[in-house]
Amino acid sequence: MPEPTQESHYPQWNVEEHAHAAGGFARPGDAPREYSPQEMARIQAQYDYVEYADMPHFNFRPETSIRLISRSYLHMIGAIVKRMTDRFGEDAWAILHDIAWEIGTQRAEGIRKRHSINPEDMHTIFQYFRFEYELFQGKPADVKLLKFSDKVLHEHLYKCGLTPACGQCPDMCWRFFKIVDEATLQALGAKMRHFDVPKWPSRGAPYEETYYELEGAEPYDARPIPDSKPPYEY
Repeated sequence: MPEPTQESHYPQWNVEEHAHAAGGFARPGDAPREYSPQEMARIQAQYDYVEYADMPHFNFRPETSIRLISRSYLHMIGAIVKRMTDRFGEDAWAILHDIAWEIGTQRAEGIRKRHSINPEDMHTIFQYFRFEYELFQGKPADVKLLKFSDKVLHEHLYKCGLTPACGQCPDMCWRFFKIVDEATLQALGAKMRHFDVPKWPSRGAPYEETYYELEGAEPYDARPIPDSKPPYEY
């Protein structure tokens, strides 16, 4: 083992190289190691495990488990973003914008595999919106459609599953999650003329109002136009 240097009381050796050679944590970019049943049996045989008969078991229903996991992680994301942006301001938002765009672009690949999407038909794009909404525990009954055609979707959402995150950092609505949707729609090939969200629950509105309009749509007299640029207040 190398001798300590004047700069440090600890030996100067590459921890990652040492651990990787010993079969420990992987280098960045390495695929996660998969252990065979025989290897796992050998590893477990090294330890004298104690049976704990009274260990509690929480038999969550799948939908309950998903809801709790979703809320927990969204709460964590909101807390992280709030503190990052409070401290680093626009520099943090610039990084988050790029992350959101990358997430949205990657998400489009999975959407294509899961759904048959015609980027010129709002009826097929609607599958993506509904999948995303119900993924965050939204109920179909909470979605009220004002207009739904092959080129236009205008709706009110009376329950937002992103509240655990956006409630802590309202700007996440339009500076992160909306960017994810914009990137997804672009990657799907949808030519959007308008994508507006005039009302946000995180800013005190009673519901989220979203308006999507594809190129080639007929004029829509009831198109909602935001009174101002974000952040909106109610």
